[in-house]
Order: sequence, then C-alpha cells, then structure tokens
Amino acid sequence: MIEGAAVNVKDFGAVGDGVTDDAAAIQLALDSGASAVFVPQGTYRCDSTLTIPKNVSVFGEGPQSIFDFSNATTLTDDECIRTAEGSYTALPALNTAIDRGDTTITFASAPSVSPGDVIVIYNDTDGSWSDWRSEYRAGEQVRVMQVSGNTVTVDGVLHDDYAIADVDLYKATNFTQCRIANFKVIANKSIASNNIDGFVLRTAIDSVIENVIVDQASYTGISIERCFNA
Repeated sequence: MIEGAAVNVKDFGAVGDGVTDDAAAIQLALDSGASAVFVPQGTYRCDSTLTIPKNVSVFGEGPQSIFDFSNATTLTDDECIRTAEGSYTALPALNTAIDRGDTTITFASAPSVSPGDVIVIYNDTDGSWSDWRSEYRAGEQVRVMQVSGNTVTVDGVLHDDYAIADVDLYKATNFTQCRIANFKVIANKSIASNNIDGFVLRTAIDSVIENVIVDQASYTGISIERCFNA
C-alpha cells in the first residue's frame, strides 16, 4: 500500500474526458503490477466492470476523480468496481467444540497456519445464524496469535458456540490488502437488474476505504464482503 509506487491511469491511455470509454485503459493500469494506481481529476467513462487485483491500492484527488458508469448497460455481477476474489484453504476439523468466550481453537490435527493468518469458522447450513434469510449462516473470522501443536490461540475471544459437526474451518488465502481512497463513482440505476453495487471490497484483510463517494447505485453504494479488519 505504498502510494509512492503508483502508476497513473493516463499513462495507459485513459483520457478522462467523460466521452471516451476508459475502462480498458484503466484495467491495464490496474493489471500492470504496480502496487497503487493514481486517478487524476477527470471524468472516466467506464462501460464495463473494473476489477482491482490483489494488493493494489487505488486513489484519486477527491470527488473530481470520477468513475462514470452511467452509460454502462451490463456489468459483471452488477458491480461497478470491485476487488478480486480471494480463496480459502481447508483446515482440519475441530477436536473440541468452541464455546463463546474461548481464546483458543483445538483442531483434530495440526493446522497449517501461522501467527497473523486469519481463520474462518463457517456453518454452511442455511439459516444457521438466523432463519430470517437462508443465507444468514453462522460463523466468524479470527486472527491467529500463537500456534502450539493442534491448538491455536486467537486474537481476542470467540463470539459464539460451535459444535464439532456443525462447522468447517478454513484459512483465508490470497486475500487483498489495499487502500481505496479519494474518488467518486457514478453508477447507472437504470440497468434492468436494479441490483447495482458501486464499490465492493471483497475478501480483504487490514484494508481501508476512505473518502469514496458513490451515487446512483440501485443496491449498495459500498459493500464490504467477507473482510477482516476493514
């Protein structure tokens, strides 16, 4: 997240005149391998979804740095700008049930985790957290503090009870760490799906969104999904 190493979207062909479709040029900047991408003042028409790769930060010069999706007719997963999807590595099953307030997790065998890793506890049963909606499933994320054999000490405490048979455990892998700051997104609320997200921070750890304005998004302006310490 070092902004001094940033590349400028205009160096990749973005125009910022509000007329030219700059999505492809901006995506080239995002995919360039730079750790940060700078978006100077201008209106950057984008007719397709922008995906920010792992560990790439994006920053502009405030609300005068505009990503304009108002002419887009279709967007991937109805999202204007999003971070790339992370992944999960399966861990061994629990050896003992977790009780609310516990500070350790005991696995059936030694888990492949190290201090600083994030463990995901997940119950895939529909409505296991709340039957209000089927997708409300029980689980939480915790950071590893110490590993001793099959036992992991976590940062803080566990917030719920989990039976051995009810949950699977995973290590968060390929999650992004980024800073997203100082720009405006204009969505297109007229897209037929009517479920448009302006910006989606997905599968991120220790990441920041600041001074990001989203207008005309028909579903969510900013969505934070499956993130830890965002």
